[in-house]
Amino acid sequence: MSAWMNAAFVAACVLLSCATPGGPARDTCSPRIVVALDAEGRPTPEWLDAIRDRVDADELAAIAQTPKPLSTDEAAWRDLIGEGARGWCASIPRLTAPFRHVTPPRQPGILLGNQGGGDGFTREPDDVAIDLGEMSRAYANMPEAARRALIPRLLSHEYTHLLLHRWMDATGWSQESVADDPFLRALRTLFNEGIANYRSVDHERWVGAGGVLTQHARETLAALQPVMIERLQGLAAHPSAEDAARLLRNISQGPLERKWGAIPIALWLAEDTGGDPDRLAAWVEAQPGGILELAVRHADPQYSPGFARLLEHARARASRRH
Repeated sequence: MSAWMNAAFVAACVLLSCATPGGPARDTCSPRIVVALDAEGRPTPEWLDAIRDRVDADELAAIAQTPKPLSTDEAAWRDLIGEGARGWCASIPRLTAPFRHVTPPRQPGILLGNQGGGDGFTREPDDVAIDLGEMSRAYANMPEAARRALIPRLLSHEYTHLLLHRWMDATGWSQESVADDPFLRALRTLFNEGIANYRSVDHERWVGAGGVLTQHARETLAALQPVMIERLQGLAAHPSAEDAARLLRNISQGPLERKWGAIPIALWLAEDTGGDPDRLAAWVEAQPGGILELAVRHADPQYSPGFARLLEHARARASRRH
């Protein structure tokens, strides 16, 4: 079976699963899956558009001309994503529930390629995108059961970004609006990546029943909190562009255990909300200017006063913007 026929078959299966009795209504979620490669393995215009802001112009031109048919492992990831999309489809009302003032994607899609992207990212306004080549490289030694478990968390993380981007743009927190202020950029990242990573830590390694954090989660928090408060204090002090870039490094990049900004927020959200969408909605509506209240409530006592001062500074800085 050709790659194109395989893609059509997977997409048809997903669409059918959304229409079966007991599943979500079609108008709630009918995801389309597109394998964005032509018959020779070159990326389609849809994929090139998705990665345009992720690579420079020369690399984009080279990717456009480079055939790269799916490898065996990439094809295996494609098939697992097709299967995992069924569960993701059913979970979309739960993911959307905390965003009470956001119009969600009417027909969210999954765009698959294998050059120039990341393991997961978004193609605005409605699509989750996944680079199968990056999945194959990043998770080369992951057992199949773990791969299956990863897929819904990855799709949920990226779908949450689609909702967050709508909310931030509507409330004056677009990426462009904070571009010249590294402290506000940090607050926006804590909000954007912290809430999205809340879906990534939805796993027994991190969070138990009722939002109880595991020992591994608590050890990670113990390691990251001093980094978080030190970096935020530096960013609040109007650093140079060079120092700001250094301070922002790893705020949401790298392995989960190294994301000094995103993962503490995600874990504190899990602890604070216990999975309740209404309680999560309150944090969404607090906007980036209020996200450090989580740290004041849940950080180790030795750090709470420092986070309280940063929260006061964040609210004051945010209020001057509006």
